[in-house]
Amino acid sequence: MKKVLFIVVAVVFLLSACEPKKEGYTSEQNNALKKLKGNYHAYVNNEMIYAVISFTANYITPHAISDEKTFLFDAHGECYFSDYKYPIPDKGYITCYYVYSKDATTMSFYYMSGDNDKNFLRYYNLHIQSDDEFTLMDERRILKFEKVK
Repeated sequence: MKKVLFIVVAVVFLLSACEPKKEGYTSEQNNALKKLKGNYHAYVNNEMIYAVISFTANYITPHAISDEKTFLFDAHGECYFSDYKYPIPDKGYITCYYVYSKDATTMSFYYMSGDNDKNFLRYYNLHIQSDDEFTLMDERRILKFEKVK
């Protein structure tokens, strides 16, 4: 009886030790998630709003996004994104997922619904100056965002 109990305990221990661990965030990703919350505008000449990002949800752990049975990416949160250089049909903004790189130096956006659901939207280099300011850069432009208070 003791042998059977020992074997059962050993098997349970081995199975629990072999379970894949759900990956969390790196410290850099956690820092970005803590800092970038709320609504931000990028301006042209400090007057006209050029782009808008509203971070509407930060996920506690990365959220696996899949298309039917295929894993696509791990999303870190949800947002609204509007860029006035590139007209957006319908409502004038895109509902999207956002993803930080492991070192939080880049940020990618993916469509969250509509015809382009879960497709890649844009990729930017990211520089966070503070809770109130961050910069997104690509090969065409630099967008300096300020928090809307």
